Amino acid sequence: MPIATDGDWITATSVAEGRTWRVRFVDDLLRATPDALPDLFRLSDPVYATANAPGRRAVIIDRTVRSLFGSRFAGLFERFGIDPVWIEADGGEGSKNLAQYNELAARLLALDLDRRGEPLILIGGGTITDIGGLLAATLYRGMPAVRIPTTLLGLCDAGIAAKVGVNHAGVKNALGTFAPAPLALHCLELCATESERHTAAGLAEIAKVALTEDVALWNMLISHGRELRERRMQHPVGREVLWRAILPMLTELADNLREARLWRTMNFGHSVSPTFEMAPGATLSHGEWVAIDMALSVVLSTQRGSLAPDLCREILSVLGRTLGLPLWHDLLADPGLLRSALRSTTALRGGRLRLPVLLDVAKVEFVDDVDLGDLERAATELRSRSAELGCCATRDEEVIG
Repeated sequence: MPIATDGDWITATSVAEGRTWRVRFVDDLLRATPDALPDLFRLSDPVYATANAPGRRAVIIDRTVRSLFGSRFAGLFERFGIDPVWIEADGGEGSKNLAQYNELAARLLALDLDRRGEPLILIGGGTITDIGGLLAATLYRGMPAVRIPTTLLGLCDAGIAAKVGVNHAGVKNALGTFAPAPLALHCLELCATESERHTAAGLAEIAKVALTEDVALWNMLISHGRELRERRMQHPVGREVLWRAILPMLTELADNLREARLWRTMNFGHSVSPTFEMAPGATLSHGEWVAIDMALSVVLSTQRGSLAPDLCREILSVLGRTLGLPLWHDLLADPGLLRSALRSTTALRGGRLRLPVLLDVAKVEFVDDVDLGDLERAATELRSRSAELGCCATRDEEVIG
């Protein structure tokens, strides 16, 4: 079976390649002890058997995360016999580039790491797991890595993703590869220090999975989304929400690791958003652009007669009011950017748009017959609807990746 669950573990195995990677849910990770969790850092792949011995580890950690949790991670590593070599890195999408990749690679190469016995440990948000994952995939042609995501977006998306990479020449994730980490440790308590805005951005990726795959998860967001946002996921249903969001993504990766199949439900919310996220003047985070992309798609689907108007209103209201996400940015009114997004998406999807649009919750179809005029009409209506909901502010606060 490509996906197996056992207690706190989710194990995914690539159908095509037989590669296995695992996600472990850990309550109160920073207090963990070897007596209670002796196999906490254990890699199951026999190729990395020597990585399970105590010893030195290069730890790439977000600077902000180290200031918040550094001493507690140091205590965790000491209890488990790990001797950390701390390497601080900058978070945020603007730092996910070749310059930081080169700097980190030079520091890692200077350590003369054992490519099998000294796995990297990556601690931070999506920027750290993306750039650190690329380092693990390319350093000595491949090293194991343990990911410890510290943001909700990292927990439900980048921390479990197979794709790793950096931005280059104004293109999001232009350079990268497919390299799932053999182990990810998931602790919701690490999200407690996030801002409400960052939690909302993570909930956008969860909403993507709910809308395309899981009616029950969508209903949980309707009922508890506001509390999940306001309480930074520290809520009785937080763990179940995260678990349900992760399973479909891991299932997709296990069955389609290298995207041989280009019609993917996980592309919902990721059709125009990559272009806009990297555009000059863009001020929103990845999750916020995903929310806008989903909203645009929902309006487009309703205009095509594929989605019921009442459901369109419900989805926009949940995204905007319940989850606190923006539904509009003024850049969306730029036809040049919309045209670029169509062109870029078509190129990435094998010469066809393969745009996922909703027919109902957990019911998706893929369409190719969407042109610039269709997107402009959808954007015009979305602007009006987002204004009615009060969810069209362009916010300029710093966004941490």
